[in-house]
Amino acid sequence: MRAIVPGASTFICLAALALLSACSPDAPTAKPQQAPAAHDAANPDRDRFVELRLRAFEPAWVGGHLVIGRTRAPTTLCNLTWSSEEDRALHKFFLVPFLLQETADRVDGALGVEPCAAESLPVRVEGGRGWRFTLRADLTWEGGEPLTARDYEKSFETIRNPEVRADTRRAQLDGVTDVRAVNERVLEVQFSEDTALAPLHFGLQFTVMPAAEIPADAAALNTLRQHSSMGPYRVAEWTTEKLVLELRQEYRTRAHPTGPQYVERVEFRYLPEEARRLALMRGTIDIDTVRAEHFEQFSAAAELQQHHWLTFYFLPNQAMVLWNLRDATAHEKAHPILGKVEMRRALSRLFAREHLVRTICAGKGQPVSGPMWVTDSDYDHSVPVVAFDPQRARSELLAAGCREGRDGWLEFEGRRAGLTLIYPQGAAWAEAPAMDFAEAARGIGFEVRLRKIAFGTLVEEVQAKRHEAALFLNSLRPPVEYDFTADFHSRVADTPAANLSGLVDAEVDKLLERARSAPTRSERGLARRGLHRRLAELEPCAFLYTSASCVAVPRRFANVKVHDLGIWYRDFVLRTLFEKSPPR
Repeated sequence: MRAIVPGASTFICLAALALLSACSPDAPTAKPQQAPAAHDAANPDRDRFVELRLRAFEPAWVGGHLVIGRTRAPTTLCNLTWSSEEDRALHKFFLVPFLLQETADRVDGALGVEPCAAESLPVRVEGGRGWRFTLRADLTWEGGEPLTARDYEKSFETIRNPEVRADTRRAQLDGVTDVRAVNERVLEVQFSEDTALAPLHFGLQFTVMPAAEIPADAAALNTLRQHSSMGPYRVAEWTTEKLVLELRQEYRTRAHPTGPQYVERVEFRYLPEEARRLALMRGTIDIDTVRAEHFEQFSAAAELQQHHWLTFYFLPNQAMVLWNLRDATAHEKAHPILGKVEMRRALSRLFAREHLVRTICAGKGQPVSGPMWVTDSDYDHSVPVVAFDPQRARSELLAAGCREGRDGWLEFEGRRAGLTLIYPQGAAWAEAPAMDFAEAARGIGFEVRLRKIAFGTLVEEVQAKRHEAALFLNSLRPPVEYDFTADFHSRVADTPAANLSGLVDAEVDKLLERARSAPTRSERGLARRGLHRRLAELEPCAFLYTSASCVAVPRRFANVKVHDLGIWYRDFVLRTLFEKSPPR
């Protein structure tokens, strides 16, 4: 998967998520129950939302200090080497707006794309595979220098350097052959394939740094922690305990070119989970995620209700187990067990997905059968979720080449049949699924060795393909017609940080290419649904479930809306200022 985010947030949200259940028959998944009225029922502003970008800037609304709870501080704020989903959201929404952005809500049933740092959508260069982006003329770095096309050209050259620790960025650039500054405001991007989606996905995720500030030496860039902003905020303070962003002075009297922001200071406060829960109850943290199993308790807490209201919504992510189809120590060889689809399918039956949703997600979740966003029209609901069935798993393992050993354990090729599952340390959602999978496997004589490791180490292990099986949350970024080429295409099976399962399948390749190149949205959707079905047959991953993000929202900020893509801070206005000078 392209975005590996064990226990990380998506937009504002940490999916507070974790196995054992009676056998149930395979059945098509139902669409998630996501009634907007229920999600917004406690919102004090649900009937009076104002789209701030559509009205004149109101300097009188600038003010307030918004405190956001988080678990871990970023290890770097460097524009080019950040890695986690939390880092991505931090840069995208506050510090370095991307060329394009997703619409917060669906339009005609699907998410759209709109200009952001670019002044318009990209246009095709005649007679080739190039697309041109024109930058906004009024975007400046915090030092006053204008954002230029040369910044993008130099950033691309830097990310392509294999010595730079930007494997995730490089994987996102699969299919991009060149980025060139035509002039100060126009950049031309060349692609290896002529598809309408390629420039949109580039614009939705390519990051940039001032060309003059990029160190010539890769080692110097790899250790660079500083940040340069051309977004509405600047970094005012950064420690291991907190990160404080401050609205840039020029955007207190006029709107940032990508849209107005009214919150004067945004503070990310890094605390252990229990400390964050207490801070929420006391009202010293404004916004944070809440574990699904605590949602009802928080909703009924009179102390919390004085200063917060709660909501939940589905975001494009899944909990999953990534199988490595290659030998972890010799990638040219197939894994003796996981290299066989029959073995992978059998092991997938040891995860009790329905039970996960009931327990870890407290019912606010959905078992899934493929990698698509479960609320998306490209998700094929006719594909059945794999049912929890240990005895069937044992029978299939025996049929695939295992045999019964003398000590009760299954054997394969003369040794005990088993594998090692790694999962992220400190991720509360991961402990139970890992342990219950190991217990279910032990019950049928298959050995699962558990290895709990730090988040950063897990990312390194998986991106280098040194794992056998890895449990993590996968986030679909960008969520607009997500392109799975870097996740499953054969041509990147040997590329670091891409096709992490090592899958090689001609039919998958054809479906991926059709999903990229078909001229209409309906044809591309048809190919993605075909991909869903083919991946369910091949099982390169054990897709488990998607969970709802449960969030506590502060009453002291007004104009909050629960969008299809969650809660966006650009909507927030301090309630006292908003009501003192209400919109007309």
